[in-house]
Amino acid sequence: PRLVGTGFEDYIGEAWNLRLVSNLHAGVTIREPHAEDARHTCYRWHIQDPITFKKSLKVELERRSFITVKDPETGEAVRGDFKYRPDLCSSVAYWYQRTVATSTTPFPTVEERLPPEIWVVPRDMVASEMKDGKSPLKTSPGLNPINKNNKMGWVHFARRIFHAENDKVGAWFEVPFKVSAEGRYSISVFQILFREYGIWKLTLLGPDTEKVLAERLDFWNPYITRLEYTPEASIYGTNHEAKVGICDLKPGDYVFRFECIGSHPLSFNERTGTNGLGIGIDGISLRKLPWGDMHAWYKDYLVREKAHNEKQATEARRVVAELDKAIKAYKKDLGHYPEALEALLERPAELNMSSGTRIGHWPYFKGGRIPLDPWGQRYRYAAPGRYNPDSFDVWSVRGESRQLDRWIGNWDAAE
Repeated sequence: PRLVGTGFEDYIGEAWNLRLVSNLHAGVTIREPHAEDARHTCYRWHIQDPITFKKSLKVELERRSFITVKDPETGEAVRGDFKYRPDLCSSVAYWYQRTVATSTTPFPTVEERLPPEIWVVPRDMVASEMKDGKSPLKTSPGLNPINKNNKMGWVHFARRIFHAENDKVGAWFEVPFKVSAEGRYSISVFQILFREYGIWKLTLLGPDTEKVLAERLDFWNPYITRLEYTPEASIYGTNHEAKVGICDLKPGDYVFRFECIGSHPLSFNERTGTNGLGIGIDGISLRKLPWGDMHAWYKDYLVREKAHNEKQATEARRVVAELDKAIKAYKKDLGHYPEALEALLERPAELNMSSGTRIGHWPYFKGGRIPLDPWGQRYRYAAPGRYNPDSFDVWSVRGESRQLDRWIGNWDAAE
């Protein structure tokens, strides 16, 4: 089976957009806001409508939709509709079979399936974790971060977090890391939200770089007020991913600088009896995106798209001309038009019953099957036609069935 054109959201039970929803046979478990680094996870179970196969199964989804990029010179958004996107996609399939399934090709490694990712783990940099007792972390006077037991520490499944007791606005610490490959990175801070933590400003420092990633990164835990998170939210906190920006980074040494700028009004530190100013971090992720400057990519894409579309249109016109010729030959032999294009593939019974001197123009269309058009859709046929009411229409919708003026049909030749 294949899904061509718009409407992927319909396949998973949605319409005009994706929303967070979990139903019995379809749903969306991750749906991030529209952005260059947005991630989505969807599922669809064919329990009530199974797709059967005997030897192998190939499923295709067309990767076309709208795309928006920002012009770095003007800051304006440039939008393209129904474009081939550079999305990074992966899938998992489950099926039922009577025998044990065996693979003919080795399963790709994690490195082959996922984009490169840099993990910065501050808990592993505190003094107690270093062999020489010297931490690479820099801190303001009096700030002594530790590696603390906490089941919300998910990075590397260590169940430990970076934790810093803090009583002062203006306290700071710096976490060093290294970038070895130039590229465009999506940066996320995996916060530990807790009842006594404060608000921190995050700045990225490095080669030709000084960028504020978050003016106010609040580490107070709002989930302590919700019954379904009791008691873990109050005891351990909540692991929360905060996406803080996309940066073009060169190879070199960098620093994440955290600076305490205040506290949430409901944050409370029982030890001091005042608003909490501490912080907890599981880790910081830098995901290398599989593309560079999106605006430069889009300008190049438009050039390649034009050449690609012209090649597709040329091929569609060629097949439409062949089908037009075959239908006319069928009509000449039998005196009427075929009911469907598939009739061009079988020798008509009328020819078999005719005299031996009447061979006709069989075969009408060679190849054994009617091909799909270059956009992966079937060629359409109607007799009488809409554009050729006295004969027939045969056409390709050109992948855009809503835009009739872009269809490629045998009326072009007639006109």
